[in-house]
Amino acid sequence: ISSGVNTRAGSPRIAEFAFDYAAKHGRKKVTVVHKANVLKALTGIFLDTAREVARKYEGRVQMDDRIVDACAMHLVTNPTRFDVILTENLFGDILSDEAAMLTGSIGMLPSASLNERGQGLYEPSHGSAPDIAGKGIANPLATILSAALRAASISVSSPLIGSMRPTNRMISPRKSSSASRKSGSRC
Repeated sequence: ISSGVNTRAGSPRIAEFAFDYAAKHGRKKVTVVHKANVLKALTGIFLDTAREVARKYEGRVQMDDRIVDACAMHLVTNPTRFDVILTENLFGDILSDEAAMLTGSIGMLPSASLNERGQGLYEPSHGSAPDIAGKGIANPLATILSAALRAASISVSSPLIGSMRPTNRMISPRKSSSASRKSGSRC
């Protein structure tokens, strides 16, 4: 048996953050991802709360919702349909790994885990990759981008920050050349 907790105190906090982020960054839509068709009590609270918060943003940010199974499929078949995804921790962990692979590697993405005051932990979404430490094959991009996210959060100017702004373009993974394979680089 396993259980989960979604509260009427925590759910509005993350929903407010998502809608506020969307409004401040020119994003048009927040998609709420849930499993309220089966986990009515657990993710139903989350979905209902997100709908309440969405009413405050009417005319500025649209809201739609997807069952997590459908969202996972749509991330692969049509990822541009999403602007901001709001979901709980378990679904977010799974979907963010899936979405990371759209860039070609989970090792390419930064992440930030923030509390209600905006304080956070900034790290590569894949973690520290201790299994490849010291081998000269780790791609440092996610670490650099995580540092740029942190710098942006405290208004430190950096040449990387401009590239951190949200975009509606999909990034196509670059095919590795035989030269980079011979030199041992890996993403």
